[in-house]
Amino acid sequence: MTEATLTHSAHHGYWQAQGLIEQQLSHFHAAVEKQDIETLRRAFYRLATYHGRTLHILNTALHSPNDALAQSALHNLMALHRALVQMHRIDPDAVPLAMVLPQAERETFLRDLIVRVLNESSDMLSVKEIAGRVLHLDILAQVTEKEVLHHLKGLVHSTYIYRSDGRYARTQRPYAELDWNVLSLRALTGDDLYPRLAAAGYAGLTDVDDKPDAFQVLFEPFTGLTDPTTARLFVETVRTLLTTTAAETTVWRSTDLIHSPYPRPYQRAAFSVFQHGGYQGQVIEAPTGSGKTLIGMLCIQDWLRALHRGQSILVLVPTSNYQQQWAGELCYLPIGLKLTPEIIFAGSPMQLYRYVIRTGDRPAIVLTTYAALSQFGSPSGKGGFDAASVEMFLQGANIKYVILDEIHKV
Repeated sequence: MTEATLTHSAHHGYWQAQGLIEQQLSHFHAAVEKQDIETLRRAFYRLATYHGRTLHILNTALHSPNDALAQSALHNLMALHRALVQMHRIDPDAVPLAMVLPQAERETFLRDLIVRVLNESSDMLSVKEIAGRVLHLDILAQVTEKEVLHHLKGLVHSTYIYRSDGRYARTQRPYAELDWNVLSLRALTGDDLYPRLAAAGYAGLTDVDDKPDAFQVLFEPFTGLTDPTTARLFVETVRTLLTTTAAETTVWRSTDLIHSPYPRPYQRAAFSVFQHGGYQGQVIEAPTGSGKTLIGMLCIQDWLRALHRGQSILVLVPTSNYQQQWAGELCYLPIGLKLTPEIIFAGSPMQLYRYVIRTGDRPAIVLTTYAALSQFGSPSGKGGFDAASVEMFLQGANIKYVILDEIHKV
């Protein structure tokens, strides 16, 4: 099938992906049964090729403008994306996770994969070993050892990794992966349309998901596409990408607690109250040991998917013992988010300020005590929660979300 056939069908409409998807899924499932890795990968990459072409067609339709073509491309993109994600979930070791990224970001994406491989290894790895493991993660193309070595040199220079006897391992310096949330919206809209959307407050997929009605109002004047169905399908496509891939591609990666069997019914109900209330100051009162921290971690997982580089989540606690408890549950406990400790800072506001100045890095999560915050900016150093000082800290630290733990003890 040629690219022209991909765009236009023999009928007077546009090509529909469903027939190809069913064919390739059939090949894929048969190959899984036979443990035929080469054939199942061939089926995956055939759909991935059409996935990339359909994204290009969507960009063209948004700039033409052409409602019918845009709607066809959006339908096809959702169908192809769901199929690719289904393949990944069936055999994640054999096929990678499908992502929507601008072609220009491939090099940065490859660097992210290298760091991810080193993060997940307890041993130092050779260039050949790293290239082999990256190959299992990479959707874009075959990865050569030469390409991997080029990125390893850059990562060593920037102190994210270190080299010893021809082998490589991670340092303690925090590393943030590509902001998939932002780049995916840019890939969907194209480089010409994206800056206008970002300036209007739609920098990433989550912004569209949070304000779908307002986005659809802007869609027509920004694109020239007049059929409201096109805007609705665009929002539906955004939500498809978020629900199928966000947990595995967020800038800050974590275990998926939200969809795990661990939260109890009342914890899920409490999380739902927070989520549907827009996290606007709801309070939960429950006895010690009832699982309030897990509810907080559900919120943190939800926030992490929308957290951009340089933004932080603040968790305020009564004492340093609570800081240690939170750090343990966020990073190490089996029923936790299993975050890397490098993205968590525990200390006072002044210590955070010095850390940012020294390293140039901002942690995703800041753990500090109410006492430390009250002393920040206090003329006598004895505290008192000076409103102006607290506001200065929140803005300077670029705090986007706040959890107040054990607030009744303040």
